[in-house]
Amino acid sequence: MDNLGGVMSLITSTRGIALLPAYAKTFLPDSVTTRPLEGFTPTIDLSVGYRKANASPILKLFLSRVSELVARVSNNAERM
Repeated sequence: MDNLGGVMSLITSTRGIALLPAYAKTFLPDSVTTRPLEGFTPTIDLSVGYRKANASPILKLFLSRVSELVARVSNNAERM
């Protein structure tokens, strides 16, 4: 299922289990227990699309933060 709300509904209504991204924890009710994965955790590729002609300061800030994230992930990968 690719709908986070639907997955959360199934978890709460059927007492089921699911693998969710870490950020989903903030949306779950207190009645749902979460446990992080141990050991190697899967990752996903990040793609960003934008128009170069867009001079928005918000876009520039976003792109700088994405660049910082890429650098941090690259540094962590080199250490392993």
